[in-house]
Amino acid sequence: MDFHGTLEETIEKFPDIRGIIFIDPDGESIIHYHPGMSEYEVRLTGAKIAVLVQSNLKDLNSNKLKAIECETSSHYSFFLPLKLHYSIMVVSKKSYTNQRLREYIIGLSHAFNEEIL
Repeated sequence: MDFHGTLEETIEKFPDIRGIIFIDPDGESIIHYHPGMSEYEVRLTGAKIAVLVQSNLKDLNSNKLKAIECETSSHYSFFLPLKLHYSIMVVSKKSYTNQRLREYIIGLSHAFNEEIL
């Protein structure tokens, strides 16, 4: 699977995306695209969400955590854990397409999980 190409296609399909991050088990960005965020914001967001998740759940593979969604007056964030403590997160402008984006990212997570060994 071409992870880079897949994330690029996601940004093309959803122009309101400010950033999308594929995160390793340590909370570090493996791949990220950020048409609306600085490099620093992307890395900081990925690290903060990993700390938040790990501090609230001892075992991400326990299937207790399905997703984290956050919506503010202007932005929508969606975090989804993957196999082996990897995760994916997307931040977009708040939009009527957020539900469609959420469903798309869930589908993307299934494809990523098939590739994670």
